[in-house]
Amino acid sequence: MRGASKNGGARYGGPAGRCHCRHGDGRAEAVFPASDRPEVLVSVYLPQGSSIRVTDDTVRKVEALLSSDDDVRSLSAYIGGGAPRFFISASPEMPDPAFAKLIAVTHDAKARDRVIARLQQAIDDGAFPEARVRVKGLLYGPPVIWPVAFRLIGPDAAVLRELGHAVRQEMQKSPHVRDAHLEWDDRAPALHLNMDPARLRLLGLTPLEVSRQLQFLLEG
Repeated sequence: MRGASKNGGARYGGPAGRCHCRHGDGRAEAVFPASDRPEVLVSVYLPQGSSIRVTDDTVRKVEALLSSDDDVRSLSAYIGGGAPRFFISASPEMPDPAFAKLIAVTHDAKARDRVIARLQQAIDDGAFPEARVRVKGLLYGPPVIWPVAFRLIGPDAAVLRELGHAVRQEMQKSPHVRDAHLEWDDRAPALHLNMDPARLRLLGLTPLEVSRQLQFLLEG
């Protein structure tokens, strides 16, 4: 986890959805409207299998952009997992070396909207081509990761992946859809180490200790 304040601060290592109801006369009313909280939430998704160091490099680029913004009062970054829950609609993400969450606190709701607009424009301009970066504010109501989602179920993984790409292509055609993507698509490399228990005992090690050391070196 890393944090900074615009007043000096310190650095230390380490989607919500909206529900509408429609009246008989066609008027729509938000059941869970946007909040007036000043936080800006930024999610950074690297390809599965990316090391935590690569994720940190991308986060530093996002931090550099936000820390120079006069509308940002403080900034915190959580690399390798989500931020602690601080609001009912903020659902913490599970640990993942290829994921990071940044929380920028602005001066007020208007400043929050300006920061979101500027960061979204930078994302659209390709400022972070190595990652999928999502920026949003907080909404009232229960946590909803993505406003629109489809789940495909079947016995053949290859067919599901092909159908998933077809669904995504259809979603991308809509002018009302942004960031259409697949949650289950990246193929991450895996290492399988064959260990000799007898030789490990001579070294004073166990298979569990070796696996933990490897996990720390590869994922942080």
